[in-house]
Amino acid sequence: MLRQRRVTGEDPLRKSGGYNADRSNSVLAFLCWAGTGAAPVLVVCNMTPVPRHGYRIGVPRPGAWREIFNSGSGFYGGTNLGNEGRVRATAVSFHGRGQSLELVLPPPATIFLRPDGE
Repeated sequence: MLRQRRVTGEDPLRKSGGYNADRSNSVLAFLCWAGTGAAPVLVVCNMTPVPRHGYRIGVPRPGAWREIFNSGSGFYGGTNLGNEGRVRATAVSFHGRGQSLELVLPPPATIFLRPDGE
């Protein structure tokens, strides 16, 4: 069941770090947190029929990030392209963050990633 929720500056459910300026590749990405201290979830949408290999996005935490959802999975009728379950952040600054992920974005699909172990 969907619930509507009024979002204010004090609301613990917040979105931040949108990278939706990539109009030329039709990719939308943003970070979500469920509350203070919660692990972020990175949501990346490739809205084209073209796979994106080596697509870099800055993230707030180092280490491994686990792919927790991939709508491009064969389970959903997709191409089975993805990040083989996890990808490690590298010390390459991007989007104003000290580390980044180099991702495979399946065509047209959405993936969710979060820091591994959280």
